[in-house]
Amino acid sequence: FISIFSSGDVNVELEKASARLAPRSPWQAVDLGTKLYRQWAAPVLWVWLAFTLVPFGLMLGWSLLAETLWPLFLFWWLKPLWERPLLAWYSHALFAETLTLKQLFQRWRHYALPGLASQLTWRRFSPARSFNTCVWQLEGAKGEQLSQRLRALNSYPSNRAGIMTIVVLHLEQFMAMGLMVLLYTLVPWQFNLELSDWFFEQSVLQTAIASICLYLVLCITEPLYGDCGFALYLNKRTWLEGWDLQLGLTRIGKRRAALGLSRGAGALALMVLTGVFIWQHRISRHSRG
Repeated sequence: FISIFSSGDVNVELEKASARLAPRSPWQAVDLGTKLYRQWAAPVLWVWLAFTLVPFGLMLGWSLLAETLWPLFLFWWLKPLWERPLLAWYSHALFAETLTLKQLFQRWRHYALPGLASQLTWRRFSPARSFNTCVWQLEGAKGEQLSQRLRALNSYPSNRAGIMTIVVLHLEQFMAMGLMVLLYTLVPWQFNLELSDWFFEQSVLQTAIASICLYLVLCITEPLYGDCGFALYLNKRTWLEGWDLQLGLTRIGKRRAALGLSRGAGALALMVLTGVFIWQHRISRHSRG
């Protein structure tokens, strides 16, 4: 499961890819990620809800009862963990294999734990998190091999994973603030819209509304973020390892094999017809004699 993109399995898996693997610019790769996200939006939303809805509900309840934001901060800090099931689903959906929620829960330890400790500590604020997660989770590299893979995949030219992270982060903030403003202005309640009240004198109800708005936005931005990072990873490996050339050569080999088979079948048919003609000719000569 982990080594679906490891060397040795690449030739077999690439032929099953549902997207055209070709060298693209980083932003073209991000655009491919958005297209894949639109195609898979419904199932990945269920994956996100299955793994995060209950933890978010528990942490939100804890936060409201204790009147502290630390549980909600913990949920935000664990975002690298919540992204792992999404990437697991993406990596199989690309090759026409749909994982069920039961399979994702059963295999959780295999895809969620590699590299998770570092991503929750000193690498938590790495701008290339969505890109580098693919190396830990999909290739299963460790130690010096992991370091070499990270250096190779993050080498020049840049894959723009850091800029993509900043863009999605701003999109997440603007969408959350816009949704909160929409609710505060449309609901006929007497909320004080002073910024000081929003940040320093929030009631329990205001905290709940703000937290739910942020979670609803994460239901959109987190699957999108993971899919775009996955697309950047596919693009970089296509550039470095010539996946498009491998696919092209494989197709040429299949066409030549099919052409050779057809030629062999034609030659065999010609030999059979020639044999039948000679046999009939001999029979006719024998009957005349």
